[in-house]
Amino acid sequence: MQKENRLIFLYLLLFLLFQSCSSDPEGIIDKHIMYRMATEVDPTIEMILPKDQNDGVNCLSYSPPCKGGFKVKLRTVEMIILEYSSIKEAQLSAIGIDQYYYKNWVFDDTTGEPVLESFVKKVFNAKRPVKDEPELVKKLGAEIFSKGSTQGQ
Repeated sequence: MQKENRLIFLYLLLFLLFQSCSSDPEGIIDKHIMYRMATEVDPTIEMILPKDQNDGVNCLSYSPPCKGGFKVKLRTVEMIILEYSSIKEAQLSAIGIDQYYYKNWVFDDTTGEPVLESFVKKVFNAKRPVKDEPELVKKLGAEIFSKGSTQGQ
C-alpha cells in the first residue's frame, strides 16, 4: 500500500509541475508573471498608485481600448503598461502608438527613453512593430483596411 501511495503522490506532483509550467496556448501572460519577470531583473521597479480615480490609466484613450493599465517607475523614468485580451489587440495598439509590446502587453511612453527601451527589450524581448516588424504592420494594416472597406457594403 505504501508503494501505491508514493506512486500516486509522484503522479500528482508531476501533474502539478507540468500544469504550472504550461503556458496559455494563446500566449496570454498575466500581470503577476509580468511583475515577477520585471523584478527579477530590476527589483527597484515600483508601481505608481493613482492619487485618485482620475489619475489612473484611461483605457478608453487607447485604440483598441485596453483591459487594464498601470504606471511604473524605473529609476527616475515612468512608463504606462497596458494589458490587452489578446496578442493581436496589443500588436494593434503598439502599432497605433508606435511603442513596444510583449505578448498581450504594451509599454507606453518607452520610445525615446533609453532606460525604458533597454529594459523592455532585455526583460520581455519586447518588439516595436513599426521599427522591428514591418511585415506584421503590413499584415495587420491590410486586415484593418479590408474590414473597413467591406463594412459599408
